[in-house]
Amino acid sequence: MRTSAAGQALIARFEGLRLDAYRDAVGVWTIGYGHTAAAGAPRPAAGMRITAAEADAILARDLARFEAAVDRLVTVALGQTEFDALVSFAFNLGEGNLAASTLLRRLNAGDRAGAAAEFARWNKAGGKVLAGLTRRRAEEAALFRAPAAPPPDPPRTPDPLQSKETAMPTETIETGPTPPPAGGPAAAPPASGEAQPTLAETKSPLASRGVWGGVAAALAGVVPILGAALGLDAETQGAAIEIIAALASLAGGLVAIWGRIAATRRIA
Repeated sequence: MRTSAAGQALIARFEGLRLDAYRDAVGVWTIGYGHTAAAGAPRPAAGMRITAAEADAILARDLARFEAAVDRLVTVALGQTEFDALVSFAFNLGEGNLAASTLLRRLNAGDRAGAAAEFARWNKAGGKVLAGLTRRRAEEAALFRAPAAPPPDPPRTPDPLQSKETAMPTETIETGPTPPPAGGPAAAPPASGEAQPTLAETKSPLASRGVWGGVAAALAGVVPILGAALGLDAETQGAAIEIIAALASLAGGLVAIWGRIAATRRIA
């Protein structure tokens, strides 16, 4: 495994960046991000100075060393946050202290809660409790306990039966001339440019029963006037109105029949 960006940030924040060699709390020569001779080259000494780019390169080499140590010493599977916390612990205290620690024994035995509780015990330097080490161990323990981010969901294979991109085949229906009724003659194709009459076009306006009903109503309205002028009584006027209505209905029916016969002949 490799230290995550969050783990590297924690280490860099607590170690601090010093481009000139200095002695740490217990008198060990240190430079860059907490680099000492115990971590390998270069060997810090009085008057030594490096650039920021060199400090970054040294940090990368030191991280690789302690990452390898954690991989070698821990025998149980680790989450990313657990790995980062242990690398920070080993970076600060050395892989020898990690190897001899009760923290490591409890972790390899599967007692993660017990291992997390062991971080707090490593807050002394030269036999003295240091506030900076107390804070660092607390943050490492919190990082160790933090749940690892769940792995990303695997890509889903689209279901072809539900995919919007899957087009269902459609049936092509070819249209053609309407076949003639069974036993009937086929209609001749219309001549070019000649409009063919329809039944609605050949139906005479006089074939409407509504027209003849209106005629009957108009005559019925005239009957009382003529009846009064001719001296007809009410009974005679009513009989006249009934006769007019019957004649109008008969005329409308006859004209409608005639119109249908004429239309059929024109269409044929």
